[in-house]
Amino acid sequence: MGHITRCSPRHRATHEAGHAVIAHRLELRVLVISLATVAGNPGFTTVDVADREGLRLAENRNLDWRLCTYKMAAGLAEIMRYHRKPIGADDDVQRIQQILAALFPYQDQREIARVRLLRETRKLVHKHWATIVVVAESLLTTHTLDGDRFVEIVDGV
Repeated sequence: MGHITRCSPRHRATHEAGHAVIAHRLELRVLVISLATVAGNPGFTTVDVADREGLRLAENRNLDWRLCTYKMAAGLAEIMRYHRKPIGADDDVQRIQQILAALFPYQDQREIARVRLLRETRKLVHKHWATIVVVAESLLTTHTLDGDRFVEIVDGV
């Protein structure tokens, strides 16, 4: 979780908006985005990754890559807004490392994949920055957005 519990609501909103907007752009259905504290986590974004049992290996790998991208986006959104190392991305980094370790058996493969992932995610965050800011500001007002309201906001930008 990092030290995001000590961050301002705007900082947490930027983090969660980064997750949600990029998940949406990667065609992961956002179910809810919230600043509410649940199980000690000060904010969360929930996406629907569907039933993985019916997916072929290639589809699972693609889904894992999209999950890594959506996880990485929050830290990059923090960097864009605050111009410093992300505070709330520790658990996201751990999850990315777990997924990459499952996808790539060798350390050098994982490092190449991590660099590629960072480059691709940075492009997405830059491209959709205005939407991330609008979602973050909406989240500050309402504290929780369900998936339908989130899509309305994103479609309106």
